[in-house]
Amino acid sequence: MKKHLANIVLCIGLWTELFAQGRCPDIPEQYDWNSKEAYQKDAELVKKTLRWLTMAPMHVDLAVRSEANLFVLRWLSGTPDYRIEINTTLLPFLEDHPDLLDSFMHGVALTYLTNGQEVSQLDAYTGGFQSIAQIALQSKSMSKSRTLKPLLRAAKHQDVKQYTQKVLQKKTLENAKSS
Repeated sequence: MKKHLANIVLCIGLWTELFAQGRCPDIPEQYDWNSKEAYQKDAELVKKTLRWLTMAPMHVDLAVRSEANLFVLRWLSGTPDYRIEINTTLLPFLEDHPDLLDSFMHGVALTYLTNGQEVSQLDAYTGGFQSIAQIALQSKSMSKSRTLKPLLRAAKHQDVKQYTQKVLQKKTLENAKSS
């Protein structure tokens, strides 16, 4: 009886997790952004897609995830309304987890699209690090990573902004010393 109850609880937990992450918004098969208005027309779809990319586990729906990532990156690379720059020397996870760069970019881009172009580097990178924490917490191997441990601890204590501030200050000091 206990075994059956445990299986039922497990199934409900898995179902709840899958339902909570939702599905990727429908990406158009073709998109032609030849004007500022065309980009603006798809801005809300890009924002919804970014939300999904930052919440869904990396191992779920790989083909859909790749298609969504391509859609978002093409939109971001051409939109005249947003310019997103990421200094990879400020990303302590990059050497051990280069596959998380896209997730970081998704979080940064979502922060810009949600709050406007006047977002500070601190706020933009906080969005990126929150995205990394969300993805890493859904992965057994990543959640045990020594490189990600400080970030995950900060996320657990709702201190990702403070973590980001420390990373930015540390890297800025390191870069100044090496110059």
